[in-house]
Amino acid sequence: MPAKLSLIHLNLCAMKTFLLHICLMLLISTLLEAQPKYFSKIYDNGVFQDFMSVKLNNENFIILGNFTTFATPWSIMLFNMDNYCDSIWKREIVLTEGEIVSGDFIITTGGYAMVGNKTLSWEDNQTTAYQAHVTTTDMQGTLLDIIPLSNLPSTALGITKTQDGGYLIVGSIVPDYPNNPPYNTEMYAVKLNDQFDIEWERIYNDLGYYYDNYLTDILPAPDGSGYYLLGTVNFYFNTIAWVTHGQIAILHINNTGEVIEQFILDPPGNVAMQSTKFIPTQDGGFLLAPAGVATDEMDYIGVYVKLTNDFDIEWMSYASVNPYMLRYGGCGSAVSLPDGSFVVGGCLGSTANQWYDAQITKLDANGNPLWSRRYGGSYSDYCYDMIATPDGGYLMVGRQDTLTGAFAYIVKTNCMGLLTEPQAAFTFATDSTTLAATFYNQSQYVYPDSIDGGHFIWQFDDGTPPYQTKEPTPITHLYSQPGTYYVTLQAIVCNDTGTYTTIVKPQSGWGTAVGIPENSPEYSGSGVVVYPNPAQNTLHFSISNPLVEPFNPLVEPVNPLVEPVETSISLYTPAGQLALQTPFVSTSSTTAAGSTNASSATHTISVAHLPAGIYFYVVSGIVGGDSDNGYNGGISGDMVLARGKVAVVR
Repeated sequence: MPAKLSLIHLNLCAMKTFLLHICLMLLISTLLEAQPKYFSKIYDNGVFQDFMSVKLNNENFIILGNFTTFATPWSIMLFNMDNYCDSIWKREIVLTEGEIVSGDFIITTGGYAMVGNKTLSWEDNQTTAYQAHVTTTDMQGTLLDIIPLSNLPSTALGITKTQDGGYLIVGSIVPDYPNNPPYNTEMYAVKLNDQFDIEWERIYNDLGYYYDNYLTDILPAPDGSGYYLLGTVNFYFNTIAWVTHGQIAILHINNTGEVIEQFILDPPGNVAMQSTKFIPTQDGGFLLAPAGVATDEMDYIGVYVKLTNDFDIEWMSYASVNPYMLRYGGCGSAVSLPDGSFVVGGCLGSTANQWYDAQITKLDANGNPLWSRRYGGSYSDYCYDMIATPDGGYLMVGRQDTLTGAFAYIVKTNCMGLLTEPQAAFTFATDSTTLAATFYNQSQYVYPDSIDGGHFIWQFDDGTPPYQTKEPTPITHLYSQPGTYYVTLQAIVCNDTGTYTTIVKPQSGWGTAVGIPENSPEYSGSGVVVYPNPAQNTLHFSISNPLVEPFNPLVEPVNPLVEPVETSISLYTPAGQLALQTPFVSTSSTTAAGSTNASSATHTISVAHLPAGIYFYVVSGIVGGDSDNGYNGGISGDMVLARGKVAVVR
């Protein structure tokens, strides 16, 4: 191929690549713009998988889970997700031999630390057992180390940072393995320094408990005396006889792991009780979120238990959670709200079949349910962990069962546990005789009559204060004088606001949505072109033909002079707030051949300082006539030459 043709070919290829890149960018931008703020999603990474724990890291969600296929062992997966739960990065931690799982993690100064258990082959090659581990990564999720905590069969179920910059891990261990079957587990705690070296470990097998005993969660003691460890003792579950026993234990340990005091929760009439998580409450107490309670050996139900600061039971709020998911990863979590109420997540049983739905429920400070929402598919769905989100809602993670597998599951809601955003809308009618306008609220997804429901704010653009109400009923507003008014309705739910703005002219009964051009009489043939749209740093307004004051014989009966019209450019936000206003000053012009007047003039304004978004522009000139219906002569006012919408992008 000749050099010149080769160069052309390369240029064409480069142009195609550039155009493809632009198309992809536009497509991605469109998809991002269309994404809902609240949603439920599944993540199919294998035949079986789940999300076990979620933490907030700045504005992103770090989510820990496990996955497997029929042909591969269980492995860890770690996600960094944005506000829409789209993956920024995903890491998999897979062993070359055996399997590794994790159910809890924390954010460290340099990355993440996950705890769980992994399988290994013992030296005698006779038994494969599980071993507690802490696995560390950097901030990008790249594996740094897998650190075994014990050579005995063990699992790590909870981790927290300590006051001295180290880490405290709790779980269970089989201290007598392999000597004394049936290898019951005992409560286990291990303290690490900031380099993940073991400082001390404790096996709490001398407290008088029997069967299986294990620890699942940790809270620092408010007075700095040590830590509270949540666990279950005397646990026994026989799947053949369907018999369950056990009690909830809370150990108060000092900073070296010694037991200061212990509390056993065993309310009368219950055969068994266990829990995996607890959180501090606003009044200095605690909430078990959730607990499983068996009132008899065949009837096992879920319950949220409020404890005083002395670990006495204050109240129990019953909710049907899957009790058999409680051990080693309970179905549920909770958020304590400033007013003393709670939002709890878990698994709500169905009265129609044996399946469970993921659920979020709000409880008042006394444990009374205020509202409850259910999520999921046709089979069982589970909420393993839940946090409050920066935008005022909640994010829960767990698992969704299907006929083909079990998939990691996410639900992101607003403060009411809903997946909707408010949409403001209204219609109106005017009375030209009284200058009254009646507004009919057509907004959706506001729920003003519900607990935590939304409200409305009306702004009538006539100097009167904004009117706030929870009532969606029609309202009538009386204007004091004719004019053109930008009326705005805001529909507000949780931290979300829907806004709708319409132009209202009560003197004529005329109104229209902002941004839709009107068929009003054109003034002096002036055409306005606005470009580029969308704009990034600058916006150009080109006006065809000179803008001049029309000849009015009533004012200038002799030797009329053609005077330039004083023209201005205004940008408004969708809420009707003035974002920018500037007089029109020509920065360039073109002149028709044989004419002494410019046939078009262009004014350039900077929008680099404006936030990205949609703006409404109005180009107006101070001339005689009605402010929106063209020139009538003899009455001075602002005439709108053009209005429309423009997007500012970054």
